[in-house]
Amino acid sequence: MRTNRVTAVGLGLCIVALFGCGKLKGLTGGGGAVEAGATAVASGSAAPAAEEARIPEGAVCAVAEEKVWGKWANRRTGLTPTKSGGKLLLGVALGNRPYVLSFDAGGHGNLTKVALHSGSSLANEIPAKKGQRDLQRVTPSLSNGKLAVYADYRDKYADNQRRRIACEQVTERQALLVFDGKPLLEREKEKEKEKEKPAADTAKPATPSMVGRLKLPTRGIQNAPSAAPPASSAPAAEAPPERAQRPIREVRDCRTFVDSDGAVWAVGSELVGSPQPDGSHKWSMRFFAAPDAGRGFVTLMSVPL
Repeated sequence: MRTNRVTAVGLGLCIVALFGCGKLKGLTGGGGAVEAGATAVASGSAAPAAEEARIPEGAVCAVAEEKVWGKWANRRTGLTPTKSGGKLLLGVALGNRPYVLSFDAGGHGNLTKVALHSGSSLANEIPAKKGQRDLQRVTPSLSNGKLAVYADYRDKYADNQRRRIACEQVTERQALLVFDGKPLLEREKEKEKEKEKPAADTAKPATPSMVGRLKLPTRGIQNAPSAAPPASSAPAAEAPPERAQRPIREVRDCRTFVDSDGAVWAVGSELVGSPQPDGSHKWSMRFFAAPDAGRGFVTLMSVPL
């Protein structure tokens, strides 16, 4: 198997079917069907070439057929191969839309447009004037014949007031790791600007004309006690202990992985701000693993900033 190089104009995803190559069969193992949940848009098979098979120098396989599966392949997303359900699955993207290219043991291929869940943010494009989306990885998986697709992407908005970093299953509404909101450092910048602003004095100074209009209350003055009542002997209630503030966190990057047994996990990095007594934050970067589909958290390394 090899891929054709793509040019800047007419960018296309080219997959080459193999002839006489036991390596593909070893990767896929056998047959297996992909159920709906996605829409097939193209298919192809490795029919024997009429002309003599071309064998590049040093290659272990003969090229029997070449097929262009689609245009505008996202080179940033690249190809993410997984072996599942007796098939070789390749996660790809055309533009910012995820696709899955699957091959069975016989080299028969099928390109599937992933049906995005209606609740997935990936289903809504970002206008060019408002921001930019980077689809960094598409990872397919088969579970009981049903296709599940994970996408790792970054949405950055032009006003820098919102950022979304997500590793999530896009065929269902299931987030492994996600940050969606104003970047933490932008929040800190705004706090610093507020501190630098001079305090506004809203109280108006008294003027002679105002003093003449001031009146003191007279009702009830005669009945007012001449001395304060004695203090109660009961002990004063203790103030509740101040609740410790939790660190603030922002996922900066993440990637999803699917093992051959179907186990889903992720790795990522995050910016962490630990609260300090003076109200500031002590910053660090953490690198972590999230096993069991994001239901765990293991810190691999922490670097103070």
